[in-house]
Amino acid sequence: MRDGLDDLREAARHGRIQILFVHSLSRLSRETTFGLPLLKELNVVNGVRIISVSEGIDSDQPLWYEMAMISSLQNERFL
Repeated sequence: MRDGLDDLREAARHGRIQILFVHSLSRLSRETTFGLPLLKELNVVNGVRIISVSEGIDSDQPLWYEMAMISSLQNERFL
């Protein structure tokens, strides 16, 4: 339960977000089991392009999800 994250998810569900820029995926979640399904929800279900600036991840690029998995595991372990 995070108000800002809940608002983001609601906006994505209603098509009010096209591109989401984050400094790092860790800003969305530091837990892999929550973060990866959230990325799928935003991108696959709601059509939001996700760009993580510091990690160089862009959901319009091949293998973005695999890169997100690796970053998510690193974030969970080290942050």
